[in-house]
Amino acid sequence: MSAKTALASAICLVFAGCALFEDELPESCVVIEEAKPAPSDKVVIDTAMEVRLYPIVSSFIERMSSASWEISSAKGFGVKSDVIAKERDEDREWKEFFAYGCEATWPIGSSCTYVKSIGKLRVRNTPENIALIDKFLCELNAMPILEVQARFVKVAQKTLDEIGAELLPGKDAGHRYDLSDFDAVPAAELERRLVARRDLLRNEAPRVMTRTGEEAVFKSVTEYIYPTDYDVQMGEFATCGSNETVRVREFGFATVEPQSFTMREVGVIFQVTPTLVDDDKKAFVEFNVQSVSPAEWTDFGTQLPAPGGGTYALPMKQPFFPVSSSDMRLAVALGDTVLVSSGVLQGKADETELVFLRVRKVDVNGRAVKPK
Repeated sequence: MSAKTALASAICLVFAGCALFEDELPESCVVIEEAKPAPSDKVVIDTAMEVRLYPIVSSFIERMSSASWEISSAKGFGVKSDVIAKERDEDREWKEFFAYGCEATWPIGSSCTYVKSIGKLRVRNTPENIALIDKFLCELNAMPILEVQARFVKVAQKTLDEIGAELLPGKDAGHRYDLSDFDAVPAAELERRLVARRDLLRNEAPRVMTRTGEEAVFKSVTEYIYPTDYDVQMGEFATCGSNETVRVREFGFATVEPQSFTMREVGVIFQVTPTLVDDDKKAFVEFNVQSVSPAEWTDFGTQLPAPGGGTYALPMKQPFFPVSSSDMRLAVALGDTVLVSSGVLQGKADETELVFLRVRKVDVNGRAVKPK
């Protein structure tokens, strides 16, 4: 290898005037022509990179390709770096799109690939460039906003029987309706009948808004702080009496000091990640619902002999939190209401808890967006 080639390999930059040595350069080098480099042509070697997955809806892909063609036709692109030039056409379009849309640069080691099978754009770049791309996609509404409403209803069996008699006539008097009886009834109608009642034990309908593919969390809870350990201090010896040969001594009262406090949230905790699929007509929803009931306390203390006779209690209470939870993944048509969870509460055979779910597309102000 010639001296000039070695020097070029060391600095990894060769201008067009040195084209004689281009075929001898290692693949890690970048060739920059004399023309003014585009924003994405800046060579930055940075190993501190992040990987981000962006859920991109299919309708935006068409917009991006159209914008890329228009800018390219107007000679707005023209990225000279081999880092981009060697990419496949679709990946190069994405890089050029971001380079001129938000001036994101593409250092050596960066990548931008759209994975069609999962509908996500995988971007590997520096934190600064990731921030530019994230802001740009938000401005373009590439990741639409979805509103998810979950309605939590706790109902007595008597109420369920009355609603069943209204929706499913012909049943014998006194029939106990379980939820399988309502399979043929639209979930939206069942929800409407329940909400109209005034004897529900619970009726909460939290709504959360999030971008497609991102998690949202709703909590309606009370924080319970309680000890997980107790330190017992026994009473000191005390002289209670004496005679000529024996001094009488006994323990005083023991004390208990709670330690190692922790916290538990009691109430409704709703975690959901909706993702648009099927040309924006459906949403694939991953969600976890927890309904945590107030604590039931159990005393693990003991009885100790009291000074002067008798006993006294040494309390050491610990809480147990009854939990009803559901963890599901399902596809929901936008705007439809589905019954996603139901069941008899533990220890309460005459009470049933139901969870209804609805997903719709909204704008930044929360107004429903009609499907195209």
